[in-house]
Amino acid sequence: MKVAVSVFGPEVILKQEIALDGPSLPLQDLLRFMQQGDGEKWGRILKEDSGIAAGYEVLVNGRNVKSLEGMETEIHEGDEIVFTVVLSGG
Repeated sequence: MKVAVSVFGPEVILKQEIALDGPSLPLQDLLRFMQQGDGEKWGRILKEDSGIAAGYEVLVNGRNVKSLEGMETEIHEGDEIVFTVVLSGG
């Protein structure tokens, strides 16, 4: 399965396609795979426990994972995962 991973942040802009085995997997497993494969690249976004660094949100196909199933959200072929900085203001 292939998924697109993008990062939009104050110091990082990245778009990459990641190939994985199997038809689907939880987001948490994808994050572990990313960290094991090239942890240095993802160091600003992923914590050592494969959690998300403070100040970032994760979107799967445009929806915040907090409104889905959090880190247990199933990732499937063709999904788009976006890491973006938290924006607020008024």
